[in-house]
Amino acid sequence: TSPFSLSISAFSAKFSASEALANARRGIEAERKCMAELKAKGYAVTRSAASKGEYDLIAIGKEDIRLIQVKRTKAMVRRAPPEIIRKLAKALAPDSSLIRKQLWCWVDHHGWVVTNVEPDESREISA
Repeated sequence: TSPFSLSISAFSAKFSASEALANARRGIEAERKCMAELKAKGYAVTRSAASKGEYDLIAIGKEDIRLIQVKRTKAMVRRAPPEIIRKLAKALAPDSSLIRKQLWCWVDHHGWVVTNVEPDESREISA
């Protein structure tokens, strides 16, 4: 066996790791785009770096507080993925009419698809 040969499993693991890193970078870029848009609208925005929780961003404005999960996709989406909506609908948040849970999905070459998440339903809104 040549010392320069790479086993299929080693190649696969290396490719998967680089793909995961690229996806993480794309996700961070989407979070930063979302932050910039919200800041331009007057919100104070905090990012939960390396977030494993329900919310990636917390945006505080004069009229509301937004708890936001950010996703990014290459394919056009018309509706938010139901499994993410269910997870956000169940996520803990204070009971207040001022707090809005949202899913912001950046679609490459198209822009944002924003979904308000409520306990019993979801509906799309414009960003």
